[in-house]
Amino acid sequence: MATITLGPIVNNAVVRRVNAGDIHVTGNIDNSSLVFLQSTSGNIIIDGKIDGGSRVTLKAKKGNVSIGTTGGIDDKKIDGNSQVQVIAGGSISLGSYIHKATVDFSAHGSITLGAEIDYDAAVRHLADGNISIGGKIDGSSRAELVSNRGSVTIQRKVDGGSKVWLSAAGDIRIGQTGGDGDRKIDGNSFVSATAGGLINLGSYIHKDHTVVDFAACGSITIGKGIANGATVRLVSAAKKITLTDPIADSGTRVTSWPPKALVPTVQGGATFVESDWAAVGPGAKPLCLAKPMDGWWWENWGQTFGYVVPKRVIPRSLDDLVKAIIGSGNVDRPETTPVKAVGGGWSFTDASLPIQQADDVEKISILDKGRPGQQDLHDILQGLSDSAAAPMDLFPGAVARNSAFSTMYNQKTMRQVTKSGIQLPSIASKARLIDTRSLACSLQCEFPNIQTAPPTDPTTGLPVFPPEILFHVEAGITMADLQQLLDHQRYVDPFGMVIPRLAIRATGGSPGATLAGALSTATHGGEFRADWPLLVDCVRAIHLVGPGGEQWWIEGVVPVADPTKLQLRYGKFGPFNFIGGKWSAIPWSGIPGLEAQDVLDAVTVSMGTMGVIYSLFSPSFRSLAYAKSFTRQPGQIC
Repeated sequence: MATITLGPIVNNAVVRRVNAGDIHVTGNIDNSSLVFLQSTSGNIIIDGKIDGGSRVTLKAKKGNVSIGTTGGIDDKKIDGNSQVQVIAGGSISLGSYIHKATVDFSAHGSITLGAEIDYDAAVRHLADGNISIGGKIDGSSRAELVSNRGSVTIQRKVDGGSKVWLSAAGDIRIGQTGGDGDRKIDGNSFVSATAGGLINLGSYIHKDHTVVDFAACGSITIGKGIANGATVRLVSAAKKITLTDPIADSGTRVTSWPPKALVPTVQGGATFVESDWAAVGPGAKPLCLAKPMDGWWWENWGQTFGYVVPKRVIPRSLDDLVKAIIGSGNVDRPETTPVKAVGGGWSFTDASLPIQQADDVEKISILDKGRPGQQDLHDILQGLSDSAAAPMDLFPGAVARNSAFSTMYNQKTMRQVTKSGIQLPSIASKARLIDTRSLACSLQCEFPNIQTAPPTDPTTGLPVFPPEILFHVEAGITMADLQQLLDHQRYVDPFGMVIPRLAIRATGGSPGATLAGALSTATHGGEFRADWPLLVDCVRAIHLVGPGGEQWWIEGVVPVADPTKLQLRYGKFGPFNFIGGKWSAIPWSGIPGLEAQDVLDAVTVSMGTMGVIYSLFSPSFRSLAYAKSFTRQPGQIC
């Protein structure tokens, strides 16, 4: 593959190049130039600096990107209010510093800066490998450094009102070289660090508006003391926090967890308390990551939980669903790996998680993981007093960016694959997910094949129809799609009834939720009226697929299906698998004191604990405007 070689790009130049091989710029990019360079298989090398308000995008899909490879320290920088975005399938390196610039680096390898981040720079680095900053972060700069599976190292101090967010699957180290003044956190700065390994600060934490949060799975070491009014919170899952010098001076506040992890000397009016400020429990286990894996990223709509799971199945039929539940086993010996059906993810709770241990729930909680990095709004918005401070959680936004970065399309399996990391945890226990959203078809045309005959009027001998229209649908359909489906109904049923356009009266406000999910979590909304029953009160029958792929038909006081017809249609519902009618009176089938309606109610709001709801019958009511046109006619239209 040939290399494209370009000279210096300066003086408002506009350059766009795409090449399969390497792209090499032998000089600077400067003087308000606009540049887009993309290499699909090679590397991108910029020998000089990027400066002078230039706007630069560099993309090396499979290779490395190197900026500032030759010259002195000022020849290898990014500076001058420039805006730079770099995406690399390999590593990214900058020979010198970042000053007065906005820089966004994303690398599936490592990211290395030769010197500091300073002078109001705004930097975001996201890497699968290690991130290394060769100097300080200073001068009111903002930096977000995330290493999914490696470490983060800042060789010198954080100072000058800078705001820094650090996340690493491995260790985080700040202030590793120089004297005490070069290894500190000072100057009204904000630092939030979350590490799957240890956290090490070379020197002290000072200043009355300096705020520091350290949360580590391993140990925390601060080389000197905490003083001059700083506010510091520390949590170590290893229960080991080391502070060489005292906590000193009035206004200094230090919070530590778990108990006895830090036993400091406190003097000069400083305050020290032990409190679970990060809501991580006695062992601080949410800070420790499960084994890295590649899989499928699941996140609920409310961004309260998210995790990478190794296996997801998308059934598109009843047979597919049965096979998914059985897994690699058989009907008699199904796979024992926990299995969970998920839909639109609209539940804010942990009801939809395939988790067996409470500690594991905390590890995949986006809310808990974001707690250490919360920042009061008065640190961001000018003019707010301390009394008006409210915590702001920036973590969900970081998770969204990282999931986009860490997800790639696997051509062989034809699936999206996500790499787990510090912000995208893998699930601690093995699990299989069944995504039910492709089970979204109307089954109304099959209703005549299983429908029980309506009761007859003893006087006239004519059928007596209920004041509701039963509708049969697969339960993976979303509430929005279900309303669309019902709105397009108008047909003549087997008994000659003209069925008009339909709708559900009370559904709640979750259009992306699946029908099964809305029912299983008792979602209802605020539309309740005495004559408008809630959604969970409208279910008349459920087709359930339980452990081992065993199928059950469950209905309550309203008869829906004829057992004989049901057996002919599906061949899966023997006497033991049909619950309805006088089921409780059958000695070998029912449970004394438990009616069929009780079983239906329990399965309807079971939060997925009894099996996967394949389909259900629910009444869909016609509006008053259609009531007078509801007449009997011969024929059937499906």
